[in-house]
Formats: sequence, C-alpha cells, structure tokens
Amino acid sequence: MKNKNNGMINNPDQLVAVFHLCSVCKPRQRRRSTDSSISAPGLRMATAEQVAAVGQVLVNPGLDLNRRFRALFTLRNLGGAEAIEWISKAFTDDSALLKHELAYCLGQMQDRRAIPVLTTVLKDTKQEPMVRHEAGKTWTLIIWR
Repeated sequence: MKNKNNGMINNPDQLVAVFHLCSVCKPRQRRRSTDSSISAPGLRMATAEQVAAVGQVLVNPGLDLNRRFRALFTLRNLGGAEAIEWISKAFTDDSALLKHELAYCLGQMQDRRAIPVLTTVLKDTKQEPMVRHEAGKTWTLIIWR
C-alpha cells in the first residue's frame, strides 16, 4: 500500500522523534566528552551520592541527549535500586527516543525491582506506543527469566 504522504512526516510528534534520533546518531568523534561525572567504566560500586549525580544528568532536560544517554548507560552498568529509581524518574521526559531506551536498559539490567516501573509505563496511555511496546517487551523478559 502506497503512503498517501509520499513518505513525508506530517505528525509533529514523529518529527521530534526523528530529530532526537538524528541528534543521538552524530558521528562518534563529536560525542566524546571529557566529563568524567557521567562515565563509570569498570566502576563496580558507587555511593548513593555518585549514583544521584549521574541520575541528575539523566533527568535534566536542559542537557543534550548524548550526555543524558551516557548517564543512562552508566546507571544501567551500576545497577541497583537507586539506579532503577533514577531511570524511572526520566519516564516523564518529552523524548520518546530516550524513554524507549530507558525501558530497554531496564531490560538489560534484568532486575525484578524494575517491574513496578515498567507496569506503570505500560498502563500509561499517554506514553508513546513505541515506549509502551518496549516496556512490555522488557517486562516480559524480566518476568520470564
């Protein structure tokens, strides 16, 4: 079936999602940062204050998405209840792409403490379909592991 729009995006919400995707997919060399406050390679244990510092980056809509994604991946790698709590706070963000990745990272964590968060996202009909879809997939993966 041929698209009536000739493939054009007419929905402003879709346009924003495409913009966010493009901003995250910049060439790698432009995304490098010397900001060590949001990078934790090899960090096995972190204090609550360190997790909170990374969480503050994740939930700050004034920062660019690349930096916020790095904060998300750091929280995913750290794991634990505090990381899940910070990730859950970011589901109020305007970026559907970020929220989709939040759900995906919760699935990668494989922590049953994320189930209530994912259930809330699934029940929230105001969330974008792709966010709810990823939350549902993640919920199933954690339940059946």
